[in-house]
Amino acid sequence: MLEFVKRWTGVLLLSAVALGFILPGMAIFKSAILPLLMLLLYCSFVRMEFKLHNFFRKELLIFPLVCWVVFPLIVYFTTGWMGIQLQIGFLLVVITPPALASPIMVSLAKGDLEYTVANVILFNMLAPLIFATIPRLFIHHTDLNINYSHIFWRVVVIVFVPLILAYFTDKLAKIKEFVITKIDPIKGLIQMFLIATAVANSAKQIKEMSSFHLISIPIFTFVLVGILYLLGWIIAKDRMMKFTLPITTGHKNTLLTITIAIASFSEITALPAVFYLIAHHTYNGIIISLSRNIKIT
Repeated sequence: MLEFVKRWTGVLLLSAVALGFILPGMAIFKSAILPLLMLLLYCSFVRMEFKLHNFFRKELLIFPLVCWVVFPLIVYFTTGWMGIQLQIGFLLVVITPPALASPIMVSLAKGDLEYTVANVILFNMLAPLIFATIPRLFIHHTDLNINYSHIFWRVVVIVFVPLILAYFTDKLAKIKEFVITKIDPIKGLIQMFLIATAVANSAKQIKEMSSFHLISIPIFTFVLVGILYLLGWIIAKDRMMKFTLPITTGHKNTLLTITIAIASFSEITALPAVFYLIAHHTYNGIIISLSRNIKIT
């Protein structure tokens, strides 16, 4: 069963999205999103190797420059027509740290795995500060009562509790083996469940959107994600990075964003992350396919 999930991950992820729309009643599991997300983070951190020298590569400047400096400005000033809640949603998703599954995607594309792991660890650790500061720079003239302190501490708990637990687990061989052999293999199934639940939680809002928004927002999302992947491809200097930077720049920890958006804002604010989730897995498939069919010297 687990081998089947691993082999058909892309199809199953999209199926989980469809399931959320078909079964909106799955929204009753909304309270399980946070603890299960932390479990996924914990399993991912347990498997990652923390090598200090990997955190001093100049390429690590690419993600914060693109996603925390340049694109927040672009996204904020091009989404005003959507309304403030969707505008916040797109701002949140563009500053979202790299996806914890990025190393898996990069390894499938035969990219630079060590760089990817450093990219994921470093910028997920900085996520609490980023989620609490960048939106504050843009969203200061609305009637929304946004508690940035609560956002900061919520992300701290979500990211650092699993990270600290993973650190101590690494010191305990038997527990680490149990996590890797018994819990980690079902991570894919948990992710599918979380995606379906998150989509179900937003299904009502999506169905109530106007035809114009229902068409334009997914198109905007796919264009935005496509630009991030293309930018990573253009910046890369060699073959290995050609199949690394698009994923490390565009593949984001959307489940974290969906959790923060729902808890701190609204289901509508979570919609961009839901559409982004579909888009980045589509582009991951393209990059992996290109890595197997194109030779770059």
